[in-house]
Amino acid sequence: MALKEHGKCLSEFGLPQPQLPCTEVLHEILKWGSDSKTLLNHAQQACSQMTAEQISIYKKITQAASQNMPLFIFIDGKAGRGKTFLMNAICNHLHVSGCIVLPTVTSAFAAQLYPGGWTTHSTFKVKSITQFPLSSKSQPCKKVPVNEKNEMLISSIQLGIPCTDLIKTASLIIWDEAPMANCAVLSCIDDVCRQIMAHDAPFGGKVVVLLSDFQQTCPVIPGGSQAQIMDASIHSAPQWDHVTVLRLTIPI
Repeated sequence: MALKEHGKCLSEFGLPQPQLPCTEVLHEILKWGSDSKTLLNHAQQACSQMTAEQISIYKKITQAASQNMPLFIFIDGKAGRGKTFLMNAICNHLHVSGCIVLPTVTSAFAAQLYPGGWTTHSTFKVKSITQFPLSSKSQPCKKVPVNEKNEMLISSIQLGIPCTDLIKTASLIIWDEAPMANCAVLSCIDDVCRQIMAHDAPFGGKVVVLLSDFQQTCPVIPGGSQAQIMDASIHSAPQWDHVTVLRLTIPI
């Protein structure tokens, strides 16, 4: 667990992985399964308090996740529109059904709003590098430097390690505060999912939900112009052409 908190795994240090199959997957299922009655009560109570907008999104996501139907959406809503409330209810619903959910957030502080939440960078092992090894088959997910050091992004995830099984098995991937991140992060995650799922569809055909408020946050580009900031936004990522935007407009 200490390695996972820092976005590392045993193979990065030349150490063998545990031989038990899909240990992280089993651990994740057992973690929520032991409290299914409480989770079900929380999900039902949340549904009774939802607006019509929230109910519509709730049904769309839970249906897609339960049936393994590809879905890529962005939930747009100002503060106080119940975005986190909605996503936690969806997490509870899916956990009761024995599904694996990966709730991730751009900032570590906000990850605490989701039970079992992690930062997006640690979940997908996203890191910046200045040069790619000549022997590596990996390539930059977006050939645009993400900072003043001309560094680019890549994921250190390798097929067959436990965290790969977790991503592959996940019925739903959540990314809160997505607009805070550079669009290269979105491209990197898309590339990781395609490789893990061996499926050349957006995010490997998984159910991926981004959410936030574009009026609150944007990528940090030191000394960057407005045009450079816009170019770094997830709006500029090629994956954005495939997203369905759903909006929450009713204050709760």
